[in-house]
Amino acid sequence: TLMSPEIYLILGAISFFTSMITAIFSVGGGMIMLASLGQFVGASALIPLHASVQLLNNISRVYVYKEHINFGILKTILWASFIGSLIAIFIFQNLDEYILTLIIGCSILFLTWVPINKFIKHGLANDLICGLLAGVAGIFIGANGPIVTAFMRLKNLSPESLVANHGLVMVFQHSIKIILFISVIGFSLLSYIPLIVFLGLMGYLGTKVGKRLINKIDFKLFQTVLKFLLSVLAILLILRAE
Repeated sequence: TLMSPEIYLILGAISFFTSMITAIFSVGGGMIMLASLGQFVGASALIPLHASVQLLNNISRVYVYKEHINFGILKTILWASFIGSLIAIFIFQNLDEYILTLIIGCSILFLTWVPINKFIKHGLANDLICGLLAGVAGIFIGANGPIVTAFMRLKNLSPESLVANHGLVMVFQHSIKIILFISVIGFSLLSYIPLIVFLGLMGYLGTKVGKRLINKIDFKLFQTVLKFLLSVLAILLILRAE
């Protein structure tokens, strides 16, 4: 699908901005990207398109922090998320675009205002649940990063280790998602390649800038602005579902 140059520029700016945010606070970027893309494309193209852009962003993060990766703590999460994704794609296939868009919009509102870590009781906080939940959420909502982050925070990892291992889980998740959407839903990736590459490059630039600004922006102010922004985008998405 050909998008107008204006939309390219708007999305490019958003990709730059969201990657900068993620490089500074390690949260928020993926959700804004998802809600923004959702203003321009329907649900069944939105999820794999978002996954492709985030895949590039996460690969660069994992590369930068590669010495902190620990496969031992990821084994269960990875195979469980594969199973979760498989189950979810076959349900997704049978749902209406309208319902899917509503699910995405409402989930963004939920993830924005409800503290997920309050939901995860330590008894339920095992890697199997984390993987299954992330797999299902990845297919339906796209933005499953916050769920994985909430679980991985319980592992008491160093900040670098959290970014690296969370990044690797997301690389795995996004890859599986893209493969499932192409093979099961018939998503045509090729028509979006120029857009994905452009957004990936803008995202890379955003990451570079974010690294320089890492201690210059107040987190409390950021969280307030982020919640407001995500809420507005989610409401627009819900209205668009009509």
